[in-house]
Amino acid sequence: MGPTVGLLPPLLLALAGAARGTFTVRAWPQVAVVPFGGSVAINCSHSACPDHEPSLGLETSLTKNAAAAGSRWQSFLLVNVSEWSPQPALCYATCGEQRATAPAAVLVYRVPERVVLEPVPAAAVGESRNLTCRVAEAAPLANLTVTLRRGGETLRTQSFGAAAGSASVAVSHLLTVGPGDHGQDVTCCFNLSLEPHERFFNCSAVPVQLTVYAVPEKVMLEPVPQMAPGKNYTVTCQVESAAVIYNLTVTLWRGGEKLATATFPNATSMAVAYSVTAREQDHGENLTCQASGPLFTRTSAPVTMEVVEPPSYVLLALLLMLLLIAVLGGAGFIYAAHYHAEKCGIYHLLRWQNKDKS
Repeated sequence: MGPTVGLLPPLLLALAGAARGTFTVRAWPQVAVVPFGGSVAINCSHSACPDHEPSLGLETSLTKNAAAAGSRWQSFLLVNVSEWSPQPALCYATCGEQRATAPAAVLVYRVPERVVLEPVPAAAVGESRNLTCRVAEAAPLANLTVTLRRGGETLRTQSFGAAAGSASVAVSHLLTVGPGDHGQDVTCCFNLSLEPHERFFNCSAVPVQLTVYAVPEKVMLEPVPQMAPGKNYTVTCQVESAAVIYNLTVTLWRGGEKLATATFPNATSMAVAYSVTAREQDHGENLTCQASGPLFTRTSAPVTMEVVEPPSYVLLALLLMLLLIAVLGGAGFIYAAHYHAEKCGIYHLLRWQNKDKS
């Protein structure tokens, strides 16, 4: 769509000049805002000039074309504006010996071609990562601000000094991540303010999502008792973490054999219990617990399995019976010996008494 030619303000200004009896020229708009390489209209008008018909002109280093005109105004179209800081255009007219002029500033701008957030590597809780936003080719740079946000929180807003032409800029912020940052969106927005004339605002097309993970402080297997083959035992793995661990997987291993796995989307400190059936061939094998996430793996110290066949109850009963027989037999032998000793003692005593009588 072509530029709009404003007619009413120049005419009102020209009439105001006529009422004062002074020959005047006005330019509208006073600041012509135009994108680099684009076109913009400047309207020149003059007040009444008795006995003369002044001709309006526009002095500028830019390419111009005369456009619509009226009795006291003339519109000029600046085309293919390719200077970054052109001198003001000058509307002029002559009434008799009076020459009047009016300047119109030309503000050339360029809306950034693209806004890009650099990828952010995953980080453990407490680590720091650079958030970097690149804004390509903006002008005038002194009118540009760039803002980095985490969710709805502003992390950094940066403005820039004057620069010739358009330029690309980068804005960085060092972020130390916490457990609550996981899944948060980082966005980068620019504001090219040409107020009160124009304002352009936009954000990066693709936000960057933060990936934050916690690493368990401790992974430990609780001690297990001596085991009997064929019996089930509970093995408990303790995972301790002060921060939330996302997508935690806890796995129980017997040697190189995976026995069981459990996955938790969000977890802190926890105890995971598994049921294990002991086998004779497991004697001497190591049980280990492994806690892992997308970017870490931690393994507990091993716990050695002690699997022992319990003694047979029949054999135990037989041994007890033999022990009882041995005990009873020993007691009988002692009693018999004692009884024999007593009898022998009485016999010898009677014999001694009989000898005395004779």
